[in-house]
Amino acid sequence: MDTRELLIRASEIVKRHEHLARTQGAYFNVFDILDRATDEVKGHSAFIAEMLNPEGSHGQGNRFLNLFLAQLKAMEAHSAIDLPTDLNELQWKVSTELAFNWPESGRLDIALETPGILLAMENKVYHEDEERQLERYWHYGQFRRLDTYLLYLTLDGRAPSARSVGSMPKEGQRRVIEIDYGVFIDEWLGDCIQASSEIPFVREVLRQYRSLIRKLTSGLHNKDVIMEIADALMNVENLRAACEIQNALTEAKVRIQEAFWHDLGEELERRLPPKDRAFEKWLLPTREKIERNYKSKRGAHGLGVTATPLSPTQSLTFSIEVVWNVYYAFSVVENEARVKITDEEPLSGVINAIQRIDPQFRKELSVLRFVLPEKKQNFRAFDDECIKMLVPDERRRRAAELGDGFIDILTRFRENYVATP
Repeated sequence: MDTRELLIRASEIVKRHEHLARTQGAYFNVFDILDRATDEVKGHSAFIAEMLNPEGSHGQGNRFLNLFLAQLKAMEAHSAIDLPTDLNELQWKVSTELAFNWPESGRLDIALETPGILLAMENKVYHEDEERQLERYWHYGQFRRLDTYLLYLTLDGRAPSARSVGSMPKEGQRRVIEIDYGVFIDEWLGDCIQASSEIPFVREVLRQYRSLIRKLTSGLHNKDVIMEIADALMNVENLRAACEIQNALTEAKVRIQEAFWHDLGEELERRLPPKDRAFEKWLLPTREKIERNYKSKRGAHGLGVTATPLSPTQSLTFSIEVVWNVYYAFSVVENEARVKITDEEPLSGVINAIQRIDPQFRKELSVLRFVLPEKKQNFRAFDDECIKMLVPDERRRRAAELGDGFIDILTRFRENYVATP
């Protein structure tokens, strides 16, 4: 089977399973409907913590927590971690967004705590690592004299960046446990679904969440699609053809994203006043940056304009850009580079003006404030919204939508912001 025949075969499998999923209501998902599919804090962390909490509204006590801890213990057989032997026998307290100020400030996404032990979970769905994030969690646990383990949860099980690890001692680095949504959480949810087979309200919500996780990690609601395509690859000729397709896939994604930025640039140039039509060169979405983003999963690119000067050397840039999702951002820029802001007080007027536009604007280490558009678009996972960009009319429609958001935010900021002398 050559590459063309293999693509046709795979397409037929996907279409058949998508038809089946649609007729069975698999696309009806409460997390998508309530716009929590990519929300790390109020979506994923909140749901996982509620499932782990023995006092959770599921009414199952520590059943789901024990399944999680058992799966964590099972990882010892093929990793260097060494967890206490009696995890399931301990009384655990589960919290989300646990803020701390000593010895440094930080916030744990999920904290599982029992006398003498802390399991600190950092949940990364799409956001980048923050400066010394895991290192700060480790020092917090040591400050409280707790036997600390750092659970680093991502879509694909990747290791934390050097930026997050910082100068954490070797002992702390050995306590970092990398877990993923695609395997660890998926299998844990499977165990939870089985354990709640006689509890329909809980069981069906778990099934919906598991379906969402599978969509985020593989782009598909049903892993049966992957298994059937894998079966079709199990001969030398087909596997060789699949490798050729895989090599070409990144190039196809790069081309589609290039076309997207080209159309969005034209849309903005058509609608922006003349003084804003020269986009910031340091941020421009060059082919090199787009390729690097797919290969290294680091770095932002997009289209930005100067929202207002801040000083003779600094300006406030407003941009639409992408690392994982497309997002709008305000950044302080000096010498064509973002400035890390440690003291926000001098920028209080700017920040207040931004928050008046939309209270959903959030702080992120690399930017002053950012917000996702109402309709998410993830170029890393290459979701359906990205695939639609292959069709010129769909791409121009999306460029117009995002252009509306860009013009609206920039205009309202300039109306709200009054520079102080």
